[in-house]
Amino acid sequence: MERMGFWVVRTGSRERNFTVADACWRRGVIAVSWSDWFDGDLREKSRRRLEEDLRAWHSDASAGTIGNHRHQLHSFLEEMTIGDVVISPDWRDSRLMVGTIKGGYEYLSDSCIGSGGLVFRHIRPIDWQIKIRKDRLSSAEQRSLNTPMTIYRPKQTHTLERLLAEWIVDY
Repeated sequence: MERMGFWVVRTGSRERNFTVADACWRRGVIAVSWSDWFDGDLREKSRRRLEEDLRAWHSDASAGTIGNHRHQLHSFLEEMTIGDVVISPDWRDSRLMVGTIKGGYEYLSDSCIGSGGLVFRHIRPIDWQIKIRKDRLSSAEQRSLNTPMTIYRPKQTHTLERLLAEWIVDY
């Protein structure tokens, strides 16, 4: 069996007491905000323009921080592939939403997910499969899900793979 790609995508902010996890589950998408960085469809901007916008928004940021954000954008737009597994923590109830990517990047120009100051217009269609309690994972896997980045590949996925195999016949 071919090894699947895993991604963590955060849909909210514990600090801002805000998440759109429920809305993402209901609509069958994963969504990220970035509305304070970018207005409009990210596919319409060149890599150079995206980096210029990042530098303007993070004028005091280091080259490493800019590179990190650029990599997250690139991952969401181009590296995530159909069939990859997305894990989205819902910090309110200590569960992880788990599903597979079923489509490419989309920009919601006429609608959005969210309210309360955060607008989520950048999405990827997801076939949500299950919700897993975080305590079902090893401590190493739980730590690998605590990275503060919005989008990244978790380093520890062994228990997740086993749990998925128990619930999903053909992934």
